[in-house]
Formats: sequence, structure tokens, C-alpha cells
Amino acid sequence: MESHRVQADENNTEPNLLDLYHGFSFPGRSDTIASMEPPLIKLRKRVLSISANSASCERLFSVFGNILTKLQNQLGTPTLSNLAELKMLIRDEYLQSGEAKT
Repeated sequence: MESHRVQADENNTEPNLLDLYHGFSFPGRSDTIASMEPPLIKLRKRVLSISANSASCERLFSVFGNILTKLQNQLGTPTLSNLAELKMLIRDEYLQSGEAKT
């Protein structure tokens, strides 16, 4: 960690967090197996997944509320998550193409 700080000071920049992370990662160990992940990698995933603001979370809960109605209250968690993700992706495509309602 100290070497990253010294290198950043020499270049008049901030330390690169990805380089620092790769220095702590373990060669030959897969990040995809959750049960074998070192605690540092688990912490990294949790910290980096925190949203900078709550707008995206609020939007997602609104989508969940629109999908999970009295008629569709038997949906399982994976199905509900997949439907919400699909709905958000379609919304993003409309926004990028300029076809969304203003």
C-alpha cells in the first residue's frame, strides 16, 4: 500500500484503487465462487455496490411495486428480479434512443 502511495506522490496523482486491489487479490483464485472469496474481496464487492444516491434504488422499488400487484403476488424472487431488470433495461434503451416520453 505504501508503494502505491509513494508512486502516486511521485506522479502528483491519487493512488489508483484498482491497482491497490489487484495487489491484494490472490493469483489463481476465482472471484466467482462466493464461498471461497477472501474477506477483503467480499468487502470490496459490498462497498463498491453502494449507490452514490438513492434515485436508482427508489426507481427500482417503484418498478417492483408496479410488477408485484394483487394479481401477481405469487411471483418468486428470481422472476420478480428478472422482470424488474428487463423493465429497467427497456426504459434505458428508450431514453438512449430519444423515444421516451418527456
